[in-house]
Amino acid sequence: MTLKIPGKVLVIDNRYEDVRDIITSLWHDGQGIVFRDTLPSEEAIPSNVRLIILDLMLREDGDIQPEDYEQAALALYRISKRTSFFLVAVWSIHVDPQDVGQASQVVETLKRAYRDVAGSEFPTSFLKPFGKNIGQQQLEREIQGWVASNPQAGLVFKWEDAVEDSRDGAVSKLVDIGGIDAIVRSMTQELGEQAVPREMLNLLNRILVRHASKEDRVRTLSPLVSSILTGGTVASSPYEWYARFHYLQTYFPVHDSEPLWTGDILKRTSCEDPLEEFAIVITPACDLAQKRPTGIKVTYGIQFDRIPVYRVDDESVPAIVKLLAKRIGGKYKERGNIIKSLVTGSDLPERFKVLYFLRTSLGSENYFHVLFDFSRIDSLLCERHGSGDFGVPQGWQRLCRLDSPYIEDLLQKYSTFSSRVGTPSIPEAIKGEMERKMRTTS
Repeated sequence: MTLKIPGKVLVIDNRYEDVRDIITSLWHDGQGIVFRDTLPSEEAIPSNVRLIILDLMLREDGDIQPEDYEQAALALYRISKRTSFFLVAVWSIHVDPQDVGQASQVVETLKRAYRDVAGSEFPTSFLKPFGKNIGQQQLEREIQGWVASNPQAGLVFKWEDAVEDSRDGAVSKLVDIGGIDAIVRSMTQELGEQAVPREMLNLLNRILVRHASKEDRVRTLSPLVSSILTGGTVASSPYEWYARFHYLQTYFPVHDSEPLWTGDILKRTSCEDPLEEFAIVITPACDLAQKRPTGIKVTYGIQFDRIPVYRVDDESVPAIVKLLAKRIGGKYKERGNIIKSLVTGSDLPERFKVLYFLRTSLGSENYFHVLFDFSRIDSLLCERHGSGDFGVPQGWQRLCRLDSPYIEDLLQKYSTFSSRVGTPSIPEAIKGEMERKMRTTS
């Protein structure tokens, strides 16, 4: 095959002799093959499975029954919980690929069984039924044809292939140069011990990316990029697709045991003031690593996902509009302009920053946006762990963490807004005198 399948190939068939030739051929091509002769448990499923060759009936010959579809669907559900696959080749004596109607019925029956088992739609767009008399070469041609008609998937295949090829070179160089201990000690002095593991991962990943980005590897993506640009196809639901992609590239989930950190986005578990329902930690990471602050500095934000029609002369004006609008003659700024400013992030006052496509939980498909206001800064009291690190403050939940370099951009914007001379602060002793004078009545 011109296109190597990244990851592993999982073959599930109760008769090894039926798949021996395919396994041998794939193995000679350098593929990582895993064979199971029964319904695998979740623990027995390998990681990074990309192609599944699945016998539809994992028992001795006979008439196919509904429970056979259920068992096949259960196998695919267990696999989907552990890894992300692209291609499923249904391999069965009960499939006649020449009979288009029968083959289509097999696919639809398996998809229905999957919905019953998993409570969700089938997790890949490619489900190809084959008879067991198909040869290895035809299977390869079918995979090639699928990639040719799906250059988006091919692009991901090539990227994963480049990462795999680059990993050994990057690891070898890191081992050969030595001195990792000096880097770790330097990071510990600069950032504190708790921050070193994540910073090391970031450093090692950057080195890996440089290896994967060599010209010869980048060049292999060009034909696929050209196919995408000339194909004219777009996502069927671009808003939902982009919401998921934006979340993937901008945020990452944080384990509950991790200490509070710069860029953590928090939501109150109960909130009466919509202007203070969300917060993002803006205390510098170096201060947290050195355990300097007594509290966590945050800036507050307000959620929005749609701006309802409102009347300026009653209470229907949304809180976010009241926050943003310019008052001219008692009228709020025109609703369309408010929406345009929020969607584009342009024409917003300097103290505002929008973070788009957040969600309250990993499984949720309900995305919303938050407008952060750098004039609303607070210091939250947080409980310290035994290590001296801060935990999530009481009354709040952590949604995710804003990733680099986006957190640096937000902090720079906050610094630009807040780092100005301003008016001189009033000494505490004078404040007391002022209070007494202001309370004096003539």
